[in-house]
Amino acid sequence: MLNIDMPKGKRFVDAAIAAMVMTLLIKRIGVQALAEGYFPSANNIDDNELDMLLKYAALITPMLEYTSTNGYRLAGELQDKHSLFNLEKFLGAYGPVLAAAIIDDCIPAPNTIDDARLASAFSLLAEGRLTWLANALADLPTQDVLEIGCGSAPVLRELAKRSAVCSGWAVDSSENMVKLARHMVRCQGLENQISVHQCSIDDVLSGLHKSILSAKVVVLRGVLNSFCSPTPHAMIPVLQELASRFPNSYIVVSDYYSCLETSSDPDFLPSMTQDIVQLLSGQGIPPSDESLWDSLYREAGLLLCKRVINSTVPGIRQFVDILKTSPVIHS
Repeated sequence: MLNIDMPKGKRFVDAAIAAMVMTLLIKRIGVQALAEGYFPSANNIDDNELDMLLKYAALITPMLEYTSTNGYRLAGELQDKHSLFNLEKFLGAYGPVLAAAIIDDCIPAPNTIDDARLASAFSLLAEGRLTWLANALADLPTQDVLEIGCGSAPVLRELAKRSAVCSGWAVDSSENMVKLARHMVRCQGLENQISVHQCSIDDVLSGLHKSILSAKVVVLRGVLNSFCSPTPHAMIPVLQELASRFPNSYIVVSDYYSCLETSSDPDFLPSMTQDIVQLLSGQGIPPSDESLWDSLYREAGLLLCKRVINSTVPGIRQFVDILKTSPVIHS
């Protein structure tokens, strides 16, 4: 039996309940409303219940604060865009997945992720620039670029802003992400360079959209990590099909190295958090180091041309791998 003194055990219980209450508040109200302290219509919570939830959360967690002037709102240190992004992503979008895992006592399907909240999270950082990633692609062709699972299409937008001859397609299976990408493309005046479509990676691989099969550079940013269940070897057929559909082209893989299985270093807690939501959402955990990714590329018949590792984000190691597919061999 675990021997924990009562006060300490009670604090653990309080912290767990506070986390669930904050997840409920973010799910029902939204991060932006909590940041502003304005709750015109809390979804499925009457005013009295809402007031009790806010009061409890403010008492038990430093995430919420109360003043007689502003009422309840997110604490000041959580008001920056990156903090709001993490709250919206991990509690708003993935919160229902975690709840389902607890209630149903099983790992739910990835489609239980709240798509609208995930798009809302990425909209908070849509103005940001992926300078390091675009720099890594500097030697590749900038015409006929395909960004799969594009989100707000940050890669294509960055490339298009750098070069007027850059052109390509941004595709995502999410209607909400497509709306966000089109909004950002329109706001930045890039409509003549970037075409945005609602299209899944399965649609791409099936050849459903013929025009995009002419792409010479295919970018998958944070896409392959969703093909790691039951093991990362599940991504090999995807890579093989990409190589078949886009011969003599470049496949750009931008992802992160997992560490939950290999490290207990608290400095890598952000990476471990991503690993946990990957695991509980049924996506699986991606490989933890370069050699494991390399072995998958070799099995898929892809040649690694270049690797760039980005360690500027605290607690998570991101990378870009540029791969070359084989040309078509005519008999």
